[in-house]
Amino acid sequence: MRNLKMVPILFVFFLLYACAPPEAKGPTLTPVTATVKTLETAGWEIEWEKAVSEAKREGTVSIYSADGPQLRQALTSSFKERFNINLEFTAGKPRELTTKVIAEKRARLDISDIFMGAITAAYNPLKPEGFLEDLTKDFLLPELTDPNVWLGKKLPTPPFDTEGKYLLQARASPSLPITVINTDLVKEGELTSYYDLLNPKWKGKIAVDDFVFGNISAARIITRPAYMKTLDWDFWKALVKQEPVVVRDERLQTDWVARGKYLITLSAEPDVTREFITLGAPVKLIFLKEDIQYLGVASGAIAFLTNAPHPNARKVFLNWYFSREGMTVFSRAVGAQTSRVDVPTDFLTADQIRDPNKNYLVQESPEFARFEQENWPIVKEIFGPLYK
Repeated sequence: MRNLKMVPILFVFFLLYACAPPEAKGPTLTPVTATVKTLETAGWEIEWEKAVSEAKREGTVSIYSADGPQLRQALTSSFKERFNINLEFTAGKPRELTTKVIAEKRARLDISDIFMGAITAAYNPLKPEGFLEDLTKDFLLPELTDPNVWLGKKLPTPPFDTEGKYLLQARASPSLPITVINTDLVKEGELTSYYDLLNPKWKGKIAVDDFVFGNISAARIITRPAYMKTLDWDFWKALVKQEPVVVRDERLQTDWVARGKYLITLSAEPDVTREFITLGAPVKLIFLKEDIQYLGVASGAIAFLTNAPHPNARKVFLNWYFSREGMTVFSRAVGAQTSRVDVPTDFLTADQIRDPNKNYLVQESPEFARFEQENWPIVKEIFGPLYK
Protein backbone atom coordinates (compact mmCIF):
# COMPACT_ATOMS: atom_id res chain seq x y z
CA MET A 1 0.00 0.00 0.00
CA ARG A 2 2.80 2.32 0.88
CA ASN A 3 4.49 1.59 -2.47
CA LEU A 4 1.29 2.42 -4.31
CA LYS A 5 1.22 5.89 -2.72
CA MET A 6 4.66 6.58 -4.16
CA VAL A 7 3.57 6.00 -7.75
CA PRO A 8 1.97 9.44 -8.35
CA ILE A 9 5.06 11.14 -6.92
CA LEU A 10 7.42 9.18 -9.15
CA PHE A 11 5.18 9.83 -12.15
CA VAL A 12 5.30 13.59 -11.59
CA PHE A 13 9.09 13.46 -11.12
CA PHE A 14 9.44 11.54 -14.40
CA LEU A 15 7.35 14.10 -16.26
CA LEU A 16 9.43 17.00 -14.93
CA TYR A 17 12.65 15.27 -15.93
CA ALA A 18 11.34 14.46 -19.41
CA CYS A 19 10.25 18.06 -20.05
CA ALA A 20 13.50 19.66 -18.88
CA PRO A 21 15.64 21.31 -21.64
CA PRO A 22 18.56 19.21 -22.87
CA GLU A 23 21.92 19.83 -21.29
CA ALA A 24 24.07 22.27 -23.28
CA LYS A 25 26.64 20.51 -25.46
CA GLY A 26 29.23 23.33 -25.23
CA PRO A 27 29.68 27.09 -24.82
CA THR A 28 28.05 29.48 -27.31
CA LEU A 29 29.84 32.68 -28.46
CA THR A 30 26.76 34.72 -29.27
CA PRO A 31 26.09 36.09 -25.79
CA VAL A 32 29.81 36.70 -25.26
CA THR A 33 30.11 38.65 -28.53
CA ALA A 34 27.04 40.70 -27.68
CA THR A 35 28.44 41.46 -24.27
CA VAL A 36 31.78 42.63 -25.69
CA LYS A 37 30.02 44.83 -28.23
CA THR A 38 27.85 46.33 -25.51
CA LEU A 39 30.90 47.07 -23.40
CA GLU A 40 32.70 48.69 -26.34
CA THR A 41 29.71 50.89 -27.06
CA ALA A 42 29.34 51.77 -23.43
CA GLY A 43 33.04 52.69 -23.27
CA TRP A 44 32.83 55.78 -25.46
CA GLU A 45 29.37 56.65 -24.14
CA ILE A 46 30.63 56.61 -20.57
CA GLU A 47 33.61 58.80 -21.53
CA TRP A 48 31.30 61.15 -23.43
CA GLU A 49 28.87 61.53 -20.54
CA LYS A 50 31.78 62.13 -18.17
CA ALA A 51 33.24 64.80 -20.46
CA VAL A 52 29.86 66.55 -20.82
CA SER A 53 29.38 66.53 -17.05
CA GLU A 54 32.82 68.03 -16.45
CA ALA A 55 32.32 70.49 -19.31
CA LYS A 56 29.15 71.83 -17.73
CA ARG A 57 31.07 72.45 -14.52
CA GLU A 58 33.64 74.46 -16.49
CA GLY A 59 30.78 76.24 -18.22
CA THR A 60 32.74 77.97 -21.00
CA VAL A 61 34.89 77.49 -24.09
CA SER A 62 37.18 80.42 -24.91
CA ILE A 63 37.78 80.84 -28.66
CA TYR A 64 39.98 83.29 -30.55
CA SER A 65 38.22 83.59 -33.89
CA ALA A 66 39.08 85.15 -37.24
CA ASP A 67 35.66 84.14 -38.59
CA GLY A 68 32.66 86.36 -39.16
CA PRO A 69 29.77 87.18 -36.81
CA GLN A 70 27.25 84.86 -38.52
CA LEU A 71 29.25 81.77 -37.64
CA ARG A 72 30.05 82.94 -34.13
CA GLN A 73 26.41 83.68 -33.38
CA ALA A 74 25.14 80.41 -34.85
CA LEU A 75 27.64 78.30 -32.90
CA THR A 76 27.05 80.19 -29.66
CA SER A 77 23.28 79.75 -29.70
CA SER A 78 23.32 76.12 -30.91
CA PHE A 79 26.00 74.94 -28.48
CA LYS A 80 24.35 76.72 -25.57
CA GLU A 81 20.99 75.15 -26.40
CA ARG A 82 22.53 71.70 -26.78
CA PHE A 83 24.79 71.60 -23.71
CA ASN A 84 24.10 74.76 -21.69
CA ILE A 85 27.76 75.72 -22.14
CA ASN A 86 28.87 79.19 -23.22
CA LEU A 87 31.15 79.98 -26.15
CA GLU A 88 33.14 83.13 -25.51
CA PHE A 89 34.60 84.52 -28.72
CA THR A 90 37.41 87.02 -29.06
CA ALA A 91 37.21 88.22 -32.66
CA GLY A 92 40.05 89.68 -34.69
CA LYS A 93 42.16 89.36 -37.79
CA PRO A 94 44.42 86.29 -38.03
CA ARG A 95 47.69 88.17 -37.61
CA GLU A 96 46.35 90.12 -34.63
CA LEU A 97 45.13 86.97 -32.90
CA THR A 98 48.31 84.98 -33.45
CA THR A 99 50.34 87.88 -32.08
CA LYS A 100 48.02 87.95 -29.07
CA VAL A 101 48.39 84.20 -28.46
CA ILE A 102 52.18 84.33 -28.70
CA ALA A 103 52.40 87.28 -26.30
CA GLU A 104 50.10 85.57 -23.78
CA LYS A 105 51.86 82.23 -23.93
CA ARG A 106 55.27 83.79 -23.50
CA ALA A 107 53.89 85.58 -20.44
CA ARG A 108 52.59 82.21 -19.17
CA LEU A 109 48.98 83.33 -19.56
CA ASP A 110 46.60 80.57 -20.69
CA ILE A 111 43.44 82.41 -21.70
CA SER A 112 42.09 80.72 -24.82
CA ASP A 113 41.20 77.09 -25.55
CA ILE A 114 40.86 77.22 -29.34
CA PHE A 115 42.11 79.21 -32.33
CA MET A 116 39.47 79.32 -35.06
CA GLY A 117 39.79 80.69 -38.56
CA ALA A 118 42.70 81.05 -40.97
CA ILE A 119 44.58 77.78 -40.80
CA THR A 120 47.91 79.02 -42.15
CA ALA A 121 47.86 81.93 -39.72
CA ALA A 122 47.37 79.49 -36.85
CA TYR A 123 49.90 76.86 -37.86
CA ASN A 124 52.90 78.75 -39.22
CA PRO A 125 53.57 81.01 -36.20
CA LEU A 126 52.12 78.86 -33.40
CA LYS A 127 53.38 75.35 -34.19
CA PRO A 128 57.11 76.22 -34.13
CA GLU A 129 56.57 77.97 -30.79
CA GLY A 130 55.07 74.77 -29.36
CA PHE A 131 51.70 76.40 -28.67
CA LEU A 132 49.51 73.90 -30.60
CA GLU A 133 48.23 70.64 -29.14
CA ASP A 134 47.16 67.32 -30.69
CA LEU A 135 43.39 67.58 -30.96
CA THR A 136 42.77 64.06 -32.28
CA LYS A 137 43.46 62.65 -28.80
CA ASP A 138 40.15 64.22 -27.69
CA PHE A 139 37.99 62.40 -30.23
CA LEU A 140 35.18 60.61 -28.41
CA LEU A 141 32.30 60.22 -30.87
CA PRO A 142 32.85 57.21 -33.17
CA GLU A 143 31.65 59.17 -36.21
CA LEU A 144 34.73 61.39 -36.08
CA THR A 145 37.02 58.44 -36.78
CA ASP A 146 34.83 56.96 -39.53
CA PRO A 147 36.65 57.67 -42.81
CA ASN A 148 33.43 57.34 -44.80
CA VAL A 149 32.04 60.62 -43.47
CA TRP A 150 34.99 62.73 -44.69
CA LEU A 151 35.79 64.10 -48.12
CA GLY A 152 38.49 61.89 -49.61
CA LYS A 153 37.90 59.38 -46.79
CA LYS A 154 40.44 61.07 -44.52
CA LEU A 155 40.47 63.56 -41.69
CA PRO A 156 40.30 67.12 -43.03
CA THR A 157 43.81 68.23 -42.11
CA PRO A 158 45.81 70.49 -44.46
CA PRO A 159 48.80 68.98 -46.29
CA PHE A 160 51.29 71.14 -44.41
CA ASP A 161 50.14 69.60 -41.12
CA THR A 162 52.26 66.56 -41.91
CA GLU A 163 51.41 64.86 -38.62
CA GLY A 164 47.69 65.27 -39.31
CA LYS A 165 46.71 66.19 -35.77
CA TYR A 166 47.03 69.92 -35.17
CA LEU A 167 44.43 71.45 -37.49
CA LEU A 168 40.99 70.36 -38.64
CA GLN A 169 39.20 72.02 -41.53
CA ALA A 170 35.45 72.51 -41.32
CA ARG A 171 34.97 73.96 -44.77
CA ALA A 172 35.53 72.36 -48.17
CA SER A 173 33.50 74.57 -50.45
CA PRO A 174 34.14 75.85 -53.97
CA SER A 175 35.57 79.33 -53.82
CA LEU A 176 33.21 82.17 -54.59
CA PRO A 177 34.12 85.22 -56.67
CA ILE A 178 36.00 87.97 -54.86
CA THR A 179 35.58 90.73 -57.44
CA VAL A 180 32.77 93.12 -56.54
CA ILE A 181 31.29 95.81 -58.77
CA ASN A 182 28.87 98.66 -58.20
CA THR A 183 25.91 97.60 -60.34
CA ASP A 184 24.69 101.20 -60.78
CA LEU A 185 27.99 102.41 -62.21
CA VAL A 186 29.45 99.35 -63.94
CA LYS A 187 27.37 98.01 -66.82
CA GLU A 188 26.40 94.35 -67.10
CA GLY A 189 29.08 92.49 -69.07
CA GLU A 190 31.49 95.41 -68.99
CA LEU A 191 33.96 93.36 -66.96
CA THR A 192 34.51 89.75 -68.00
CA SER A 193 38.30 89.54 -67.90
CA TYR A 194 41.05 90.95 -65.69
CA TYR A 195 42.40 92.63 -68.82
CA ASP A 196 39.22 94.73 -68.96
CA LEU A 197 40.49 96.42 -65.77
CA LEU A 198 43.27 98.06 -67.81
CA ASN A 199 40.74 100.35 -69.51
CA PRO A 200 41.70 103.95 -68.61
CA LYS A 201 38.16 104.61 -67.34
CA TRP A 202 38.89 102.47 -64.24
CA LYS A 203 42.03 104.38 -63.25
CA GLY A 204 41.84 105.29 -59.55
CA LYS A 205 38.49 103.47 -59.22
CA ILE A 206 39.76 100.05 -58.13
CA ALA A 207 40.27 98.93 -54.51
CA VAL A 208 42.60 96.07 -53.54
CA ASP A 209 43.71 94.37 -50.35
CA ASP A 210 47.11 94.85 -48.75
CA PHE A 211 49.22 92.42 -50.78
CA VAL A 212 52.56 93.54 -49.32
CA PHE A 213 52.19 94.11 -45.60
CA GLY A 214 49.06 92.04 -45.05
CA ASN A 215 48.82 88.28 -44.57
CA ILE A 216 50.57 86.32 -47.34
CA SER A 217 47.22 84.66 -48.14
CA ALA A 218 45.87 88.06 -49.23
CA ALA A 219 48.25 87.95 -52.17
CA ARG A 220 46.72 84.73 -53.45
CA ILE A 221 44.56 86.76 -55.79
CA ILE A 222 47.87 87.21 -57.61
CA THR A 223 49.70 83.96 -56.95
CA ARG A 224 46.79 81.65 -57.87
CA PRO A 225 46.47 82.76 -61.50
CA ALA A 226 50.26 83.08 -61.77
CA TYR A 227 50.66 79.49 -60.54
CA MET A 228 48.03 78.25 -63.00
CA LYS A 229 49.40 80.51 -65.77
CA THR A 230 46.16 82.35 -66.49
CA LEU A 231 47.74 85.75 -65.71
CA ASP A 232 51.42 86.66 -65.88
CA TRP A 233 53.43 89.18 -63.84
CA ASP A 234 53.27 91.75 -66.65
CA PHE A 235 49.53 92.04 -66.18
CA TRP A 236 49.92 92.99 -62.51
CA LYS A 237 52.57 95.56 -63.40
CA ALA A 238 50.08 97.12 -65.82
CA LEU A 239 47.34 97.05 -63.19
CA VAL A 240 49.50 99.00 -60.72
CA LYS A 241 49.64 101.80 -63.32
CA GLN A 242 45.84 102.04 -62.91
CA GLU A 243 46.56 103.36 -59.41
CA PRO A 244 44.43 100.93 -57.38
CA VAL A 245 43.85 102.02 -53.78
CA VAL A 246 44.90 99.75 -50.89
CA VAL A 247 42.02 99.16 -48.45
CA ARG A 248 42.96 96.72 -45.70
CA ASP A 249 39.46 96.32 -44.24
CA GLU A 250 37.43 93.85 -46.34
CA ARG A 251 34.08 95.21 -45.14
CA LEU A 252 35.18 98.74 -45.97
CA GLN A 253 36.15 97.63 -49.48
CA THR A 254 32.59 96.52 -50.22
CA ASP A 255 31.08 99.48 -48.37
CA TRP A 256 33.00 101.97 -50.48
CA VAL A 257 32.06 100.16 -53.70
CA ALA A 258 28.41 100.24 -52.62
CA ARG A 259 28.70 104.00 -52.01
CA GLY A 260 30.42 104.59 -55.35
CA LYS A 261 33.69 105.87 -53.89
CA TYR A 262 35.33 103.04 -55.84
CA LEU A 263 33.60 101.08 -58.58
CA ILE A 264 35.42 97.77 -58.26
CA THR A 265 37.23 95.79 -55.59
CA LEU A 266 39.32 92.77 -56.51
CA SER A 267 39.67 91.20 -53.08
CA ALA A 268 36.33 91.27 -51.30
CA GLU A 269 35.15 88.82 -48.66
CA PRO A 270 32.18 86.98 -50.27
CA ASP A 271 30.29 86.46 -47.00
CA VAL A 272 30.53 90.17 -46.19
CA THR A 273 29.42 91.14 -49.69
CA ARG A 274 26.37 88.87 -49.46
CA GLU A 275 25.33 90.77 -46.33
CA PHE A 276 25.37 93.98 -48.38
CA ILE A 277 23.40 92.32 -51.17
CA THR A 278 20.78 91.11 -48.69
CA LEU A 279 20.41 94.69 -47.45
CA GLY A 280 19.79 95.88 -51.01
CA ALA A 281 23.16 97.55 -51.70
CA PRO A 282 24.01 97.97 -55.43
CA VAL A 283 26.88 95.47 -55.40
CA LYS A 284 27.48 92.16 -57.15
CA LEU A 285 30.08 89.39 -56.95
CA ILE A 286 31.42 88.38 -60.36
CA PHE A 287 33.85 85.79 -61.69
CA LEU A 288 36.43 86.95 -64.20
CA LYS A 289 37.50 84.36 -66.73
CA GLU A 290 41.07 84.10 -65.42
CA ASP A 291 39.93 83.33 -61.87
CA ILE A 292 41.08 80.02 -60.40
CA GLN A 293 38.59 78.06 -58.31
CA TYR A 294 39.85 76.27 -55.25
CA LEU A 295 38.34 74.57 -52.24
CA GLY A 296 37.94 77.18 -49.53
CA VAL A 297 39.02 75.64 -46.24
CA ALA A 298 40.07 78.48 -43.92
CA SER A 299 36.66 79.38 -42.52
CA GLY A 300 35.84 77.49 -39.34
CA ALA A 301 39.13 75.56 -39.13
CA ILE A 302 40.25 74.99 -35.56
CA ALA A 303 43.44 74.39 -33.63
CA PHE A 304 43.87 73.50 -29.96
CA LEU A 305 46.06 75.80 -27.89
CA THR A 306 48.23 74.30 -25.15
CA ASN A 307 47.27 74.42 -21.45
CA ALA A 308 43.58 74.96 -22.13
CA PRO A 309 41.72 76.62 -19.25
CA HIS A 310 38.57 74.61 -20.09
CA PRO A 311 39.82 71.22 -21.36
CA ASN A 312 36.58 69.27 -21.00
CA ALA A 313 34.34 71.97 -22.45
CA ARG A 314 36.76 72.25 -25.35
CA LYS A 315 36.66 68.48 -25.85
CA VAL A 316 32.86 68.48 -25.99
CA PHE A 317 32.88 71.39 -28.45
CA LEU A 318 35.35 69.61 -30.74
CA ASN A 319 33.26 66.45 -30.90
CA TRP A 320 29.96 68.29 -31.36
CA TYR A 321 31.37 70.77 -33.88
CA PHE A 322 32.69 68.07 -36.21
CA SER A 323 29.66 65.83 -35.78
CA ARG A 324 26.99 65.84 -38.48
CA GLU A 325 24.86 68.09 -36.26
CA GLY A 326 27.60 70.65 -35.66
CA MET A 327 28.74 70.73 -39.28
CA THR A 328 25.15 71.33 -40.39
CA VAL A 329 25.03 74.39 -38.11
CA PHE A 330 28.33 75.54 -39.63
CA SER A 331 27.19 74.97 -43.21
CA ARG A 332 23.95 76.91 -42.74
CA ALA A 333 25.76 79.79 -41.03
CA VAL A 334 28.44 80.36 -43.67
CA GLY A 335 26.61 79.09 -46.75
CA ALA A 336 29.29 76.58 -47.65
CA GLN A 337 29.87 72.85 -47.91
CA THR A 338 31.81 71.13 -45.16
CA SER A 339 34.56 68.53 -45.04
CA ARG A 340 31.90 65.97 -44.14
CA VAL A 341 30.07 64.32 -47.04
CA ASP A 342 26.93 63.47 -45.05
CA VAL A 343 25.85 67.04 -44.27
CA PRO A 344 22.71 68.20 -46.15
CA THR A 345 23.15 70.66 -49.01
CA ASP A 346 19.50 71.41 -49.84
CA PHE A 347 19.84 74.91 -48.35
CA LEU A 348 22.90 75.78 -50.50
CA THR A 349 22.95 77.31 -53.96
CA ALA A 350 24.47 75.46 -56.91
CA ASP A 351 27.69 77.52 -56.84
CA GLN A 352 28.23 76.58 -53.18
CA ILE A 353 28.29 72.83 -53.90
CA ARG A 354 31.34 70.88 -55.09
CA ASP A 355 31.34 69.62 -58.65
CA PRO A 356 32.47 65.97 -58.40
CA ASN A 357 33.90 66.15 -61.93
CA LYS A 358 36.10 69.17 -61.26
CA ASN A 359 39.65 69.29 -59.96
CA TYR A 360 40.04 72.23 -57.62
CA LEU A 361 43.31 73.91 -56.75
CA VAL A 362 44.55 72.81 -53.32
CA GLN A 363 46.00 75.98 -51.84
CA GLU A 364 47.60 74.11 -48.97
CA SER A 365 49.59 71.77 -51.21
CA PRO A 366 53.38 71.82 -50.78
CA GLU A 367 53.79 72.71 -54.46
CA PHE A 368 51.61 75.81 -54.27
CA ALA A 369 53.13 76.84 -50.93
CA ARG A 370 56.60 76.61 -52.47
CA PHE A 371 55.49 78.73 -55.44
CA GLU A 372 54.09 81.36 -53.07
CA GLN A 373 57.29 81.59 -51.08
CA GLU A 374 59.54 81.72 -54.12
CA ASN A 375 57.50 84.45 -55.82
CA TRP A 376 56.67 86.55 -52.77
CA PRO A 377 59.52 89.00 -53.56
CA ILE A 378 58.00 89.60 -57.02
CA VAL A 379 54.63 90.46 -55.48
CA LYS A 380 56.28 92.95 -53.12
CA GLU A 381 58.29 94.48 -55.95
CA ILE A 382 55.24 94.94 -58.16
CA PHE A 383 52.92 96.41 -55.54
CA GLY A 384 55.53 98.32 -53.55
CA PRO A 385 54.94 101.59 -55.49
CA LEU A 386 51.36 101.74 -54.14
CA TYR A 387 52.77 102.53 -50.67
CA LYS A 388 55.00 105.44 -51.70
